[in-house]
Amino acid sequence: METFKILHRTTGELLFELRCTSLKVALKAAVKAHTNLQGADLQEADLQGAYLGGANLQGANLQEATLQGAYLERANLQEVNLFGAFLQRTSLEEVNLQGANLFRASLLCADLQGANLRETNLEETILQGSYLQGSDLWGAKFLGVNFLGVDLSDAKNIFTVGPCDGYVMFANRHHNGIHIYADCRGPFTEAEARAHWNGRQSERARHDALMIAGVDALVTLAKIHEQDK
Repeated sequence: METFKILHRTTGELLFELRCTSLKVALKAAVKAHTNLQGADLQEADLQGAYLGGANLQGANLQEATLQGAYLERANLQEVNLFGAFLQRTSLEEVNLQGANLFRASLLCADLQGANLRETNLEETILQGSYLQGSDLWGAKFLGVNFLGVDLSDAKNIFTVGPCDGYVMFANRHHNGIHIYADCRGPFTEAEARAHWNGRQSERARHDALMIAGVDALVTLAKIHEQDK
């Protein structure tokens, strides 16, 4: 056995240490002891299947960490760096991921029911088959995201329609109104979407008319659910 140390990502301060068989064992012990792990440096850590429910990892660095099948329910992951992390089939129910960076992370079949995803960076994230029921997606970024097979039932601040001429369209709320996507295209503000599908080219007239119908539907849904912000 060796001594595994968990350090702060910027200050190098020792947050926890334990003589054991792996970093995963040390981290599980730290969570069980209710250690404050804010800002922990866990880059590229192998935490597959780890039980980390309720952990306070706010601002931690988990870039390219392996968390497949891990249990993180009700954990505080606010502003955590999960760039390129592996979170397939991870339990993330009611997790606080506000402001977190999940760019190019894999959340294939992950459970995010009731998660706080406000202002989370989900650009190019793999979400297929994931569960986002009741999650809050205000201000989240979705550039390059495919929502195929994603369960968005009862999710807040996101609206979907379609397919419109073969495109699934969705929008979520931001401080400057809704941002609109058509599959992996976008984001567009409402004005930008109407300008993009303006119907001025005769060969695109039908397509643009269908897309504008989708924009109208998304705007209407946003107004109907105004109280859910």
